Amino acid sequence: MLEYYLNGIEGRVRPVGSSLISFFKNVSLFLKFAGAYVECLSEISEFLCMQYVNYLKNSSSRSGNKFSKSYLCTRLSSVHTLHLLSKVTTTPMVHPWPESSATELSGANRAHWAQSKTLPIPDNKLAEIFRAAVSRLERADETLALAEMVSEWQAQYSYSGTVNAKLAATGYRGGILGLRLEKNLLLDACSIVILLTSGIRVSELMSLKVGAHYVRDGEDGTKFYWMSGVSTKTKEGKVDWLVTKLTHEALDVAGKVTAEIRAELNDRYSLAKSASNLIEMHDYEAHLDSLFLGWGGHAHKLQVFAAQTIRARLKRFMLAHNIDWEVAPHQFRRTFARYVARSQLGDVRYLRDHFKHWTLDMTAIYAEDQVRDKELFDEIYVAMRHEKMLVLESVFEEDALVSGGLAETIRIFRSSDEAIRTYKSRREMVQFVSEVVHLRSTGIAWCTADSTGCSGGSVLDKTRCGDCSKSLIDESRLPHWVGIYAQMLELKAIANDCGPGAGARIDSDIRRCEVVLQELGADIEELKLGVLLEGGLRHA
Repeated sequence: MLEYYLNGIEGRVRPVGSSLISFFKNVSLFLKFAGAYVECLSEISEFLCMQYVNYLKNSSSRSGNKFSKSYLCTRLSSVHTLHLLSKVTTTPMVHPWPESSATELSGANRAHWAQSKTLPIPDNKLAEIFRAAVSRLERADETLALAEMVSEWQAQYSYSGTVNAKLAATGYRGGILGLRLEKNLLLDACSIVILLTSGIRVSELMSLKVGAHYVRDGEDGTKFYWMSGVSTKTKEGKVDWLVTKLTHEALDVAGKVTAEIRAELNDRYSLAKSASNLIEMHDYEAHLDSLFLGWGGHAHKLQVFAAQTIRARLKRFMLAHNIDWEVAPHQFRRTFARYVARSQLGDVRYLRDHFKHWTLDMTAIYAEDQVRDKELFDEIYVAMRHEKMLVLESVFEEDALVSGGLAETIRIFRSSDEAIRTYKSRREMVQFVSEVVHLRSTGIAWCTADSTGCSGGSVLDKTRCGDCSKSLIDESRLPHWVGIYAQMLELKAIANDCGPGAGARIDSDIRRCEVVLQELGADIEELKLGVLLEGGLRHA
């Protein structure tokens, strides 16, 4: 282990804490297996290693399921790493499988790894989680004010019953313990909001310090909210992330929640420094000014939260809010990438108000300097490409209803044999098209033109996309066009009061809407009747 920690493996990145722990656990399991047959590394044979492979493939987890390919690959890779490390010993181990590899034996080939193992949080669960967290943030001042009063009362009264009585007099019935839980859940809400609106890892969340966020103004007056931290996994060191105003609010609240415990940590550090206690100084130094602090570890000391602590706290948050979802910290990063991708394509749902800046040219912003999280940007790009492919896959389906300027081109292409001759599969065709076609949402259509010079979907010319040569409208946009059509029919009823110019414009918009709606399979007469009935009920 010391050799692995100090020197690593030639050609590989030197392992950090989590990698060392994972290797130690996995290689210990192999050594326990091998220990039943041999006494030293040099006695381990290729046959024994293959026995271990078969043993793992026939074993099951505690839940009764077979081990995943990823897990098998990790377990077997540790055996190969052990072989490499043993070369510096007097009893080196043979190569466990000279004609194969951990990847091949586990079945975790390139296609397997190309698939994302982490699924994003489902929309309905994400909505519950996000709303619960934001609701806590909105009540933060109330929670913190009560906590401050309790601290003052506890300094005056030694009997907790007196403090509870005073707390009840304010209208809060949960007592000291209940308020402590409220405060903890508020900190958890902060971590959830930060993870969801930044895409950072838990290790990066734990690196955040008080005041490590700032605002920059763009040339057009747009405010860009940034957050600074440290990324150890990618060896980037100091990294800045583009976040949201809500993220800054969560950072400020987190700082207030842990202010008391941070002050205690600073006092302990000062005492250690005055006593020249270098060991304690070193222990405390790494955690000074940290946002996410608590009592933890085997020694139960003040420190930043560990990854397992965050997992436990997230689980508690879900239970406290009756959210039926086994949330894991790494799901937030994948979920963030997906929602930013949807933002760039004009659909961000629950996080819509918090991702306005992601509709801008993020490549230019992230290229501004070298302290941006490039890996996160790559993940967002992959998510964007995936979302784009979903749109294109749907419109290339034979029976998919489409409208807009490109609709006829799509229909002709679908009915021809060109796609079959040129591409091996429909997915390969969609993949190629997604790489060469620009696609963004105008709200009511998919625009394939450059992002400049398009005013489609805007308030001034809402229906322009209907007959634009660069537009593509699929069934997902149907509700938008139904709504616009209803508005236009209502305006038509009062057109005489608007003047001839406005009347002509309304007629033009109605014609555009009817063409789009008919091509998307809507019944125009039924829609007209619905508008008339609704208008009659309103005036009744």
